[in-house]
Amino acid sequence: MGSRYIQIGSVVKDQFPVWDSDGYSKVSGVTTFDVTIWKDGAEKVISSDITEIGTSGEYRFSFTPDGAGQWMVEVKIPFNKQIWGGE
Repeated sequence: MGSRYIQIGSVVKDQFPVWDSDGYSKVSGVTTFDVTIWKDGAEKVISSDITEIGTSGEYRFSFTPDGAGQWMVEVKIPFNKQIWGGE
């Protein structure tokens, strides 16, 4: 997820793959993610959602910021020990 400007109350959406141990094949059916969201450098407790797009091994992340500021997201994927994130 790169930097972008959004309106307060708008849903932020992005997507990311989950890779198998070969680093090439995508994995479907992953349901466990560790999500941390920060606003202006402080951890923020705010609802987020991750759903798989069909059975593609691509996952859609979404959340709705509740105020102006710099938001950062980190999604840890326990299955393969990878991290996806952005601001």
